[in-house]
Amino acid sequence: MHSWDLSTGVDGPGTRFVAFLSGCPLACLYCHNPDTWRMRAGTRTSADAVIAEAAKYVRFISVSGGGATVSGGEPSCSPSSPASCCTG
Repeated sequence: MHSWDLSTGVDGPGTRFVAFLSGCPLACLYCHNPDTWRMRAGTRTSADAVIAEAAKYVRFISVSGGGATVSGGEPSCSPSSPASCCTG
């Protein structure tokens, strides 16, 4: 994972826990996160660690009608599926 942030109004409705993953081969001209392009720019992080971090903000996020967003870099380039952080 490159980094995380709490965001409002940009990455979805309400307050969002945004996990920014590392690595993107696309290098889009108007990319909002060019610092995430390099695959090795982040830290190996388990899904459990991401969930534990997000859990600290659950009340704040739920009151605002928010949620979680996986961003990047390009999440589909992640060595392990970002879907591993999702539960039903």
